[in-house]
Amino acid sequence: TAHAIFGASSSSRWLACPGSVELSKGIVEPPSEFAAEGTAAHELAELVLRTELNTSNWMGEKIEASGFTFEVTEEMVGAVQSYVELVRAFAEGYGVEPMLEHRFDLSKLQPPAPMFGTADCAFYVEGERLLHIIDLKYGRGVPVDAKGNPQLKYYALGMLLSLPADKPVRRVKMTICQPRIGNIAHDECSVEDLLDFGTELLDGVNAALRPDASLNPSREACKFCKAKGKCPALRKTALAVAQDEFGEVLDPTTLPPEQIGSLLAKADMLEEWLRGLRAIALSQAEAGVEIPGFVLQAKRATRKWADELTVINWA
Repeated sequence: TAHAIFGASSSSRWLACPGSVELSKGIVEPPSEFAAEGTAAHELAELVLRTELNTSNWMGEKIEASGFTFEVTEEMVGAVQSYVELVRAFAEGYGVEPMLEHRFDLSKLQPPAPMFGTADCAFYVEGERLLHIIDLKYGRGVPVDAKGNPQLKYYALGMLLSLPADKPVRRVKMTICQPRIGNIAHDECSVEDLLDFGTELLDGVNAALRPDASLNPSREACKFCKAKGKCPALRKTALAVAQDEFGEVLDPTTLPPEQIGSLLAKADMLEEWLRGLRAIALSQAEAGVEIPGFVLQAKRATRKWADELTVINWA
């Protein structure tokens, strides 16, 4: 369950915005129910794949993850079974057993900070000298693209470095399985490309460790950044957007498509900053700090074991 500061899941962020690493230090976020549900789905998938059973055998069972309890519902059974069947199909086609929840590290690259992770599933096919990574995404939001995906390449690099010398690799295949929205995406690269990516990772870590590490706000980098509520660069960008684009009331029906696209892209930056601001307000309110004009109120729980809190306007 340990996570590296320079881990795979956050690599898109710290590669794009090196300064976010230092800015995020000390910020502790409450466990996300959506992330915890994904963890539960991963645990279920591993349990099923280590047996000859199907996911339906766990219907109605309870899985604990990050302080939440999830029941294995029909929806979870269907989604996880799709991933299980994909892995089993590749295992049958390759004639080899999958490596499940395989821990790895990048110590062979001599990184300036710990870099490690866990690959959901990997195959090594000796006859083809093929390394194949499969990553389960349980989210049902935007489809995740496999092409050039830093997280996937991080997993692939970790697995490549963890293989013994008598298992050479010539080709690397990477697959994302996002079963709740029917997204199965693939990408391939050479070993040389993967090692070049390792150099890119090291450059990114070194950039983040510099005292003057740059802050580069963007929709992609800011989306899951813990520090977006206190980021001076994002605040500056958000204020500039508000002043430049929203200083006057615009009639959206009169705007050309080009200006609508430009405004929406900039509005995303403003929304990310506001989300971060709300998170800080919630954290401070929970600690007893009074936020003028707002009060902390219990929100009706979406699950009986979770009592979510939110900050609402009492005026």
